[in-house]
Amino acid sequence: MLFFLLPFLAAGTGWLLLLIALKVFLAQNRTSKWSLNYFIRKNKPALAEEIGNYAGTHVWDTASLTENLSGSRVSEALRPFMEQHINHFLEVKLVEQFPVIAMLGGTKITGQIKESLMAELEILLPGMLQQIAGLLSAKTNAGKLITEKIKEIPEERLRGALGRKLESNSGKIRLAGAAFGFLVGLVLMLFLLLFS
Repeated sequence: MLFFLLPFLAAGTGWLLLLIALKVFLAQNRTSKWSLNYFIRKNKPALAEEIGNYAGTHVWDTASLTENLSGSRVSEALRPFMEQHINHFLEVKLVEQFPVIAMLGGTKITGQIKESLMAELEILLPGMLQQIAGLLSAKTNAGKLITEKIKEIPEERLRGALGRKLESNSGKIRLAGAAFGFLVGLVLMLFLLLFS
């Protein structure tokens, strides 16, 4: 008769053990090897290195950055900005710096100069953006930068974030412990019933 209580006792034991383990692990001022503080202190450099390497190779992808910057969408997006500056240059700065050109040229000549400058800029822009992307990727090691920034995060802040996440899922964790305990108790009960 007591065999049938075994899965429920094991489930209760699993639930209680995980409750105690979570309380010990999440204790605020613990410095033992079984605390979240110790886990963070010990593993923070390795975790930062792993995250930095992943981000450096997958997030900050130089090839896709160069491809995105040299695409026609970027040229189209920058076109109004370039036109505004060319207009300002032709209407204000060119007149100030070269008054003779301003006297000889009218709106038709100014429009032709603007069109030829815009055409030249549209030819130059993709190559310039590719060079900028290349320089950025050569001078910026994104993985190393991310690793350093993660290492700079205070342990208290990491502990708070991880602790809140674990506490919010503690019910699920304890339920998993109860389910595992129930399964172990069920197997033990079947084993005892078969061999007794």
